[in-house]
Amino acid sequence: GAEQQLRLLAAKIAACFPDKAKVETALMQLAGLHDAEVYGGLRQTMDPRNDIKAVRKHQKSSLKRLSSLAPSLLDTTAPLWKCVGLTTINRALVPFLIEHVSRGGKFVAAAEVLITYITGVFPEMVRSSSAELFDVAALQAADAVAVEERLALMVKFAKAVPRSVPRSSGLEDRLAAFVRSGSLRQAKYAAYLVTQMDGAQSLCAALTGDAVDGLDNRHAELRAPSFAALSRFAQYAPQAFSTYADRVSRFLVQSVLLAGDAAGGDEWVAREALGDAGVAKVYAVKILAAWLLGLERQALTRDGVQLVLGTLRQLVRNGGAMQDGASACERQHLLLTAAACMLKLAAAGAHFEKALNTVDVLSLGLVVQSPCYEVRAVFLLGKLVPALVAQRIHVRYLPAVFLVAYEPEAAVRENVRHAVALRLAPLRPTPGSPSVVEECICRLLFVLANHPDWDDAQMLATVELFAPYIEFYIACVCLAQNVSLLFGYAGELKAYRCKGPGDLAVTRRLWVLSELAQYLLREKSLAANWPVNVYPGRLTLP
Repeated sequence: GAEQQLRLLAAKIAACFPDKAKVETALMQLAGLHDAEVYGGLRQTMDPRNDIKAVRKHQKSSLKRLSSLAPSLLDTTAPLWKCVGLTTINRALVPFLIEHVSRGGKFVAAAEVLITYITGVFPEMVRSSSAELFDVAALQAADAVAVEERLALMVKFAKAVPRSVPRSSGLEDRLAAFVRSGSLRQAKYAAYLVTQMDGAQSLCAALTGDAVDGLDNRHAELRAPSFAALSRFAQYAPQAFSTYADRVSRFLVQSVLLAGDAAGGDEWVAREALGDAGVAKVYAVKILAAWLLGLERQALTRDGVQLVLGTLRQLVRNGGAMQDGASACERQHLLLTAAACMLKLAAAGAHFEKALNTVDVLSLGLVVQSPCYEVRAVFLLGKLVPALVAQRIHVRYLPAVFLVAYEPEAAVRENVRHAVALRLAPLRPTPGSPSVVEECICRLLFVLANHPDWDDAQMLATVELFAPYIEFYIACVCLAQNVSLLFGYAGELKAYRCKGPGDLAVTRRLWVLSELAQYLLREKSLAANWPVNVYPGRLTLP
């Protein structure tokens, strides 16, 4: 009931304070007062629309009222009032931070951190200062980097509060100029901001048409900025982009991604250092994925989905290559971009998740074993793990995190251990069921059975090669409480038979891997003095 929910909430809040029991009791007593003035004042001190004077005023009046009703609660709840009251970060601070971010100087880094935090957590504070934030004069500065940073700040606010960009002729003209002739970051940010203006559909259509008309101009020096802007229009202004979607998608695949001009060398460099041709290829991939992401499900066509997924699959399975002669650095960037786009599609809805097959999942898993450290680290820790923790993608992608067993960077392995133990282990499909990481042993063994490094002709060497993967999984997941469960899951795989032509070999590999997993689990239990019993529950393979 309501009282039980109130107690749970009080317990969660009290857990943040040293004397948990005392604070929890005080919170329940505070709730029992049923005083509108105290409650209203507490809410007003947390209202991001209030400035420092209003916050202080409500704080004082509420505490005065509380002292007359229950003076014994003042000392106990005082830390709570200090924590929740917006006396340090409030609306009055926002214009000051915006000024520092725009002006630069020694405080610009700290100001950027604070304003980014406020934009994400308290967007209403920034909304009250939208006139200062979207000042057109700030976008006319001579310093291009300062303009880009101001645009980036506007984008953060627009993402926190969708459709909140104020519309004015001056702002429209300036943003349109950035889209047509600005730098890559200026064009990308400006395009997104235009899509977040109410009533700017005609401007989106005009800018999209201009960008499309200049696609085949091979002498254009600003192809990459134009592509970056198109990627925003494709996702956030799909009606404007849909008119040109078929023409653009064919052009991107045939004339950009399959073009023979190589960019970059063999060593990894930042995306901006690839040059216009290389960056254009990266954004060509982004445009294709953004096109699908921006469309409603009923507007998707079979040919369009197959074109985009086919392109992404080819890039992921071929290490980022779509034609001979591409440089290693270009392939690495295209691989990372295509893999990240496939994850975005997997998170976008069940219709895309169903379109991605088992081979796609296995191919994405192998990206964490890319020869390039930057690709491995960014995809694993920046894309895959956050998506799994937030439960945006299906758990069938989880085995990939355990393929880092041979990762030479110890920090990456430790980050995976930390994420598994603290963020993924608590996730359960249903209350009381095995966790997703416990069920993952079955999926992991299936992935290993289909791994390209498996060599049936060298079975002993293969078993020695694959044992560290299972050992890493056991080190991350296995505990005294679940060793019997994991042992039982490994045993269940012995009865599993893969269906389909050529799957007899995979079935045999699964049998070998299940035996290996049970052996390693038994060794772990003996070393830790854990008993391995027959699991009492009914096990179902995921």
